Amino acid sequence: MLNLIDTVITGNPDLLSADELHKSAWDIVGPLFQAAQEEAVAHYQQLVGQASERVAETLEKIVPAAYDGRVETLFVAAGVPQ
Repeated sequence: MLNLIDTVITGNPDLLSADELHKSAWDIVGPLFQAAQEEAVAHYQQLVGQASERVAETLEKIVPAAYDGRVETLFVAAGVPQ
């Protein structure tokens, strides 16, 4: 699958600093990442509401599932070592 975005950064990129270029790019793709994250959370909440066996919340269940390639989405709390 090829993911392309129609929005462009206008102007000569040689005249922009790396920080300016990064900010311009993030302004374009940031909302797309946010939407994907919100969609994943909604899907997770739906599965939890259904008491689905497809949801795991302990490392004892997650690690073997990841090893077997059975993890679709993994939520990790920033700054919390596991």
